[in-house]
Amino acid sequence: MRKLSAHYIYDGSQFHKLAVLILNEKNAVIALEESPKPYVEHSGVEFYNGVICYDQTKQSNIILLENYDLINFQKNQNTKETILIHRE
Repeated sequence: MRKLSAHYIYDGSQFHKLAVLILNEKNAVIALEESPKPYVEHSGVEFYNGVICYDQTKQSNIILLENYDLINFQKNQNTKETILIHRE
């Protein structure tokens, strides 16, 4: 099992602030956990600066958007995309 977190996670329809994306051993998304409490760092959770994106309705790659405009929720000229999980 792998746990990923970032400032925001975008599931293809909405943004989730400081949520945790949980993947099984085959890198399939099995849960998206949100907490009403302020974020606390947990052992075993990989935290990334930026936005983690995936499409909950498809078997799409899970990507990280760094230097993403978090005020306007859009990419800008400095936004860098990195594939965290490549899925077929």
